[in-house]
Amino acid sequence: MQFYITMDEGGFLRITDENDNAVTLYYSEGVASILSIFVAEDERGEGLGRGLIAAAEVLCAHRGVTLIEADYADIMPEVTSFFAKNGYSICEGSPVISVAMSEIIANEAVKKTLQRSFSGLRFVSLEEIFLMQWEEVSSVFLKFSMRLSKDELGRFSQKLSGLVYDKASEAQALILCSTKGSGLHVDFIGTSGGDSQQYAVAALQGVLLEAIAEGGELKYPAITAFCVQDNVEKALANIGLSTESLLKSVYAKKEISEDDHDMDSFDIDSEPEDQMNEWIGEINSVSMQSNICWKAAWHRRYEERQNGVFRGRAAEDIPEGKNGGTPETDKPVSKNLQAENVLWEKEMKSRYEAEPSDVIVSVKEISGLPFVGKTAPDYVMSLGDISERQFMRGMGNCILQRRMGLIEEPLNIAKDDFECEVSSCLITDSRVSGFLLLHTEAEGLLMVDLLFASGPDAQSDILKLMIRTIKVLCENYPEDTGVILRRHNEAARKLVSRLFPQKTGKEGR
Repeated sequence: MQFYITMDEGGFLRITDENDNAVTLYYSEGVASILSIFVAEDERGEGLGRGLIAAAEVLCAHRGVTLIEADYADIMPEVTSFFAKNGYSICEGSPVISVAMSEIIANEAVKKTLQRSFSGLRFVSLEEIFLMQWEEVSSVFLKFSMRLSKDELGRFSQKLSGLVYDKASEAQALILCSTKGSGLHVDFIGTSGGDSQQYAVAALQGVLLEAIAEGGELKYPAITAFCVQDNVEKALANIGLSTESLLKSVYAKKEISEDDHDMDSFDIDSEPEDQMNEWIGEINSVSMQSNICWKAAWHRRYEERQNGVFRGRAAEDIPEGKNGGTPETDKPVSKNLQAENVLWEKEMKSRYEAEPSDVIVSVKEISGLPFVGKTAPDYVMSLGDISERQFMRGMGNCILQRRMGLIEEPLNIAKDDFECEVSSCLITDSRVSGFLLLHTEAEGLLMVDLLFASGPDAQSDILKLMIRTIKVLCENYPEDTGVILRRHNEAARKLVSRLFPQKTGKEGR
C-alpha cells in the first residue's frame, strides 16, 4: 500500500494512505505520542488502521524513537482493543475530572480564595512571557524539567497558561492549559521548591481568573483535567472545589527499535507540498492529551465564533467644549425652567429606546451634587490609563461577583466600547477592583453601563469613582449633555433616588 508522510521541524508527523486515512504523532527525545487516528467508517475492519500504525512505527524507529504511546479517554472500547491487537501494553491511566465554571463563580469560599493575594506571588501568562528572548524562556521551563520547543508551547493557550513568580522574580510554578471548542483543559501544574502547594494554588488561581475574564461560563462552561499529578486535585481542593470524576483515561505503549522495523517493507513518499502548511496550522491546535476517537484533527472544522458588538460607539459623537460656569442651584426653579426641563428630557428620550423607569440628568444637574468639589485619590483613574489586559481582568472580577450592570455579553466587550476618558476605574493591589463605565448612546447623550466596586471599602470606593467621572463630565462636556441612569436593579434604584429625588417622585422621599 502507498503511504504519504508530512513532517515539520516541530516534531509533528502525519502518515496518510491512498484513501486519506491517517495517523498523527508528535515525537521528541525518543518518545512518540499518537495524537489521533482516522479511518473512514465504511473502510474499518479491513486492516487499514493496522497498516497506518505499522508505517508509523517504522518511520519513528528510523528517527530514533524507542517508545510509542497513546493517552486517551476510555469512552470507546474498540480503541483499546485495536492497540492491544497491535502489540501495545494497556494500563489504566489517570482520572479525568471536571468542575463547572458556574460552581466556581457561585461558591463564596472559592471567590475569597480567587481574590486573595498570595504573599507577593504574581501570575504571568505565556503571552506576556514570550516578550522575553526564547533562550531565557527555555531556561525557565528547564527549572520544571520541561523541555518544550516553541512549536510545542504553541499547542497551549497563550493567555491561560503561564508562570507564577515570587517577590524576587523567581519562577516558582508552571501551569499549562489547552482549549478546544468551549472547553478549558489543565494539562500540567509543576512547582519548584518552597511551599509548593501554595505555588500550585496561585497558578490555578491565575488561570481561573484569566478564564473568568475571558468570558467565564459563557466561554468555558467547565474546566477539565487529566489528573496525572496529585498537584491538580490538591490545588482544586485547596481553592475549595470538589471535583467530579468523569471517566478514566487509558495509557497504551509499545517499545520499538530500528532493528525490528524494515523501511523497505513500506512504500512511503512525501505528501504534496501544497497541503503541508494547512496541515501544520491545524495539527498545532491538537491538545497535549487528545482523545483518540477515530477522527483526526485536520478533519475537524470548528465554526468560528462571530464577534458580536456590544453597542456601537463613535468617538466623534462626544461633544466638545467646557462647562461655562457653575449652576446656580440655590435659586428657585421657575415654571418656565421646569417646562424647559420637561422638553429637554423628552428630546433626550427620543434619541434612544427609552424605558419608563429611565432617569436622564443633565451635566448641569450632576454638577450640583454635594460631593462634586471633592478630589478623587490617585488610585482612581481614567479607563484610558489601563491596558486592555487589565480591563479584561477587571471585568473578570465583575463576572466573579455577578455584577455586570447593563453589560449582557461580557464575552464580546472591549475597553474601546466605552468612553475611556470619562469612564473611571479603581486599582487596588495592582488589580482593577472597580468600574464606572459609560458609552455614547446618541449625540449629546451618555449612558452609565456599570458602577461596581469590590472589597471592604466598596461603598466609599463607589463614591470616589463617581467623584472622578463627574469632575471630567463637568470640565469637558456642555451643561445640556444628558446622562442616562437606568434603574435596572434594587441597588441602582436606591442610588438614583438618593442622588436625584426630584426625578424619582415618591421613591426619593
